[in-house]
Amino acid sequence: MAVNFDLTGKVAIVTGGNGGIGYGMARGLAQAGASIVIAARRPEKNAQAVAALQATGAKAMSVVTDVQDEPRFRRRCTPPWRRSAASIF
Repeated sequence: MAVNFDLTGKVAIVTGGNGGIGYGMARGLAQAGASIVIAARRPEKNAQAVAALQATGAKAMSVVTDVQDEPRFRRRCTPPWRRSAASIF
């Protein structure tokens, strides 16, 4: 699939990115050049998704979180967490 936009230098946080539609979105965003953060509940599935993305050359990491717990999710996706992502990407 041809990518018509460039996300190089951007970080995409993909909720539910460890499977199904969310993983498909993560792959598409990675193909456009974004660094990917998989934000989902299951560490094992997160690790598999990150490994698969990295195997394609994408920069990827995961955060174990439940987006239904909004305060916790917001804490996970704001500083100092961003600093740790910056060191990876």
